[in-house]
Amino acid sequence: MRWIINIVTNYLKFFINIAVVLFMTPYVAGKLGIDLFGMWSLLLALFFAFSALDFGFSIAGVKYVGEYYGKRDFDGLNHVVSTLMVIYLGLTLFCLILVTMIAQFLPEWLQIPPTEQEAFTRGFLILGCIMAFNFPASIYRSVLLGIGRMDLTNAADLTMALINAAIIYTILEQGYSITAMAISHGTAQLAMSAVLIPVVHRQIPGFKLSFKLFSKQEIYQLSSYSWFAFLGNVSTVIMLRMDPVIIKSYLPLAAVALYAIASKVGEYAFTLNKQFANALAPMVAQSYGRGDGDRIKMVLLEGTRLQLGVSLPILALLYFHAPTFIEAWMGSEYLDSVPVLRILVLGVVCATIQLNPASVLIMTSRIRFVGYAGVAAALLNLIISIILVKVWGLEGVATGTLITAFTLQMLLICYTACRQEGISLWQFTRKGVLSSIPALLPTLLLAYELRAWLGIDGLGDIFLQSAICGFVYLFLFLFTAISKDERKRTWAFIQSKRSKS
Repeated sequence: MRWIINIVTNYLKFFINIAVVLFMTPYVAGKLGIDLFGMWSLLLALFFAFSALDFGFSIAGVKYVGEYYGKRDFDGLNHVVSTLMVIYLGLTLFCLILVTMIAQFLPEWLQIPPTEQEAFTRGFLILGCIMAFNFPASIYRSVLLGIGRMDLTNAADLTMALINAAIIYTILEQGYSITAMAISHGTAQLAMSAVLIPVVHRQIPGFKLSFKLFSKQEIYQLSSYSWFAFLGNVSTVIMLRMDPVIIKSYLPLAAVALYAIASKVGEYAFTLNKQFANALAPMVAQSYGRGDGDRIKMVLLEGTRLQLGVSLPILALLYFHAPTFIEAWMGSEYLDSVPVLRILVLGVVCATIQLNPASVLIMTSRIRFVGYAGVAAALLNLIISIILVKVWGLEGVATGTLITAFTLQMLLICYTACRQEGISLWQFTRKGVLSSIPALLPTLLLAYELRAWLGIDGLGDIFLQSAICGFVYLFLFLFTAISKDERKRTWAFIQSKRSKS
């Protein structure tokens, strides 16, 4: 029952965050103007990048807290978290020194306009220092995730996100700008961790943090796992947060703002699609433990097909409605972000196709390969983006992401997973990918006719027409991508569940 609550709260947090983003992004951009909004987007990208300086210890903490809690070994749990506290205090000092040093030359390196350099430096120092102090505070989040109480962390995250949005709204209404927003955003991050302290002590009565419980043995254990988590974090940072830094190195702040709008939409679309693959991952792990290769192949083929059945209409309609969506959401001055958004959507399609194959590799003890492939993809993306931004601007940076997603994220991961499970890449493409496309063509034709017939006047019309097209796609998908025998088996399964209930 607990895992169902975790999933429900996870989706609830996701959709409420989307609602907040849809409201706050155009408001903040309108209040700041396109240049200052670009600078704020750049600061947030750097803030996210610094989160990788935990070197994967937060994920390692979740793993080992979960193991000790499962065995009810509270002494071992306290040794792990106390060791993490010492590690994080050292990382806090390291991060403070690094932020202070970088702040001296970062504005000139990123070619921030002289009139805005002071505000940029203050914002960078505030966010960087708060991130440093948040490292030890984040231990409590790792503990709750480790004991399976994601619902509590989701509640804290959502509450503080709403409070932060309200404070930023008030700040901008009062005429304040970047510095006050940085203080609000950073303080909200600390507060999200601080409110979890009494919650952890209530959930684990014997919980204890002490320097006396520091263990060198636990450092070796944590480090052996955190390294691969760190590789994943670094690749994520490069893929999702370094593009604004590259853009600002060659283009003005307004270009950062335009790219930030497109990348934010693409990132949320990918995160939504990822939830489906996350739900199938435990099935792969259990099947691997039982030696059930047929079920793993089923997840690889049928899971990918169903994954695309859910995600492909969303991405296709986002691509189709991109100009009207951007204009209705952000205004006509942001229409230059439409080509970028469309390129990134194609990249998200490639990244979505490899989600189940990547889960198969990770859950069958190929995490090292996936980790190294992720780093290679991130570095390739970085190199191509730096080359193409000089000749093609924003579209060049987005194309770097697309090329990487197609080659290393999709082709390499899918080929490796198929080879491991003894199926051909063509079989995977035919059964897992191409089968979801026939239902897409009449769906896009319907979207075109609805827009021509009804017109679009705001986001509400876009969502309504997209919902109609989405239901049509799912209906067509049921009869074009799902065989008659599969429909019968699914219906029999549903009937059996009803009779048991």
